[in-house]
Amino acid sequence: MTTTRIRLFVGKGGVGKTTLAASTAVALARTGQRVLVVSTDQAHSLADAFGELQARDGDGWWDVADGVQAHHIDAVALAESAWRNLVDKMDPLLEVAAPEGIDWFSLEPEELTVLPGVEELLALAEVARLARTKMWDVIVLDCAPTAETIRLITLPETARSYVERLWPQHRRIHSVGHPGVQGFVAELLDKLAETTLGLKTLLTNSTSTRVSLVLTPERVVLEETRRTVTAMALLGMALDGVIVNRMLVSYSEDGSDEDASDQGGDTQAERVPDTTNDPIRTWYHARVAEQRAVVDELAHALGDTPLLTAGYTASEPVGIAALRELAGQVYGPDGPVWGEVDHQHDPKLEHESGDGLKAVYLLRIKLPLVDAHSIKLGRIDDDLVVGAAGIKRRVPLPSVLRRCIVIGARVEGSQLQIRFRPNPEVWPQW
Repeated sequence: MTTTRIRLFVGKGGVGKTTLAASTAVALARTGQRVLVVSTDQAHSLADAFGELQARDGDGWWDVADGVQAHHIDAVALAESAWRNLVDKMDPLLEVAAPEGIDWFSLEPEELTVLPGVEELLALAEVARLARTKMWDVIVLDCAPTAETIRLITLPETARSYVERLWPQHRRIHSVGHPGVQGFVAELLDKLAETTLGLKTLLTNSTSTRVSLVLTPERVVLEETRRTVTAMALLGMALDGVIVNRMLVSYSEDGSDEDASDQGGDTQAERVPDTTNDPIRTWYHARVAEQRAVVDELAHALGDTPLLTAGYTASEPVGIAALRELAGQVYGPDGPVWGEVDHQHDPKLEHESGDGLKAVYLLRIKLPLVDAHSIKLGRIDDDLVVGAAGIKRRVPLPSVLRRCIVIGARVEGSQLQIRFRPNPEVWPQW
C-alpha cells in the first residue's frame, strides 16, 4: 500500500479555509480516493461545512459521503489518555522513590492543554498516527488559523531542542534501561525526541505532505500571506498552491460577465463603465479592481506556484452538492492534482573564492517573498539561527562552516545568501 498523502489547509481565520478543505475532500473522493478530512481547529466548524450539525454530539467521527470520512480531533481526550498512561507507568516507581506518595491524579488532563503547544502537538501526533494506518489515500487537514498553525509546525523541532538541552542523548543513553525513575525518564525523553523527529520529517517530506494556503484578495491579507510563504519555506514545507477565495466578478454595462473565465489575469480597468452616478456600482467596480490588483501582485510574486481562485457566492457553500460545485470552480473537471513542487529548501553550500584563510564560502537558503528587514542571524554552537517572518530556525552548519565566521548576508531574489570566511583562531593551518 502506498504512503498516505497529507494536504494541510492553512490560512487566516475567516478566509474560508474550512469550506475549501471540505470541498477538496469531496473532490478527491470523486476520483476514487479514500479520503479522511480532519479538523485540528478547536472551533470545529467542519461539521457546519458539510451541513451535519449532529456530528458535534458524536464521538468526533462520521461518514460524509462515499469515500469521505470526517474527524474532529479532541485534544482534551488525547491529553487524558496520554496522561493516564504516563501516570500508570510512573506511579509504582514514584511510590518506591517517595514513600509518602504523590497524587498525580489530582492534576486534571484539561489543565495540561492550557500549556502552550500541548494541544497542537497532541493533534499533530494523532494525525501522524492516522496516516501510519494507511486506511486512507489522502488526509485533508483543516488547520487552525495561521499563527497557531505556524506554531504547530515549529513545535516538533522546538520540543526536540528542549529535550536535548535538558538532557542530551549522549548523556542520558547510559540511563536507558536503568531501574527506577531515572531510567524511566531517560526512556520517556528518548521517546519524545523520536516522536518529534518523526513529526518534523512528516511535515517536511514533500512526497507525502503539501500545504494549500487560503486567503481573500485584500491588501492586509496579502502581507500576512507573504510572511506565511516565507515561514513555510524556512521550515522546509512544500507549498502546493495558493487559493484566493471570494473573488468578485466584473460586469460590463449590459450586465454580462466580463471575466468569468479570466482568473488572475491583467486588470481590465479600461473596460469598467462610468458609474459616477451610481455609488453602489462605483463601490463594486472599485472593489473588483482592488481584488485584481492584489491577485496580479501575488501571482507575480509566487512565480511558478499555482494560484487558484474561488468566486464570492451569494450564500455560504454548505452541503455535498455545494462543495462539489465549489471544487469544480477551483480545480476544474480533473479535480485537485498532486503536482510537482519546488522542495529545494535545504541550504546549499558552495566554495565561492579564495583558498585557506582567504577562502569565501556561500550558503544559499531559499526564502520566497521574504522581507529582508525581517531577517535576523545568530549562532549557537555549530548551528546557524535564521529568523524571518517572525519565526526562527536552527540550521545545522556543514562541517567546513563550523570553523568560519559570517562576513555578510543579503537577499538576492528569493534567496538568502550568507557568506563565511575561515576563523583564524580555529582554522587548521600548516
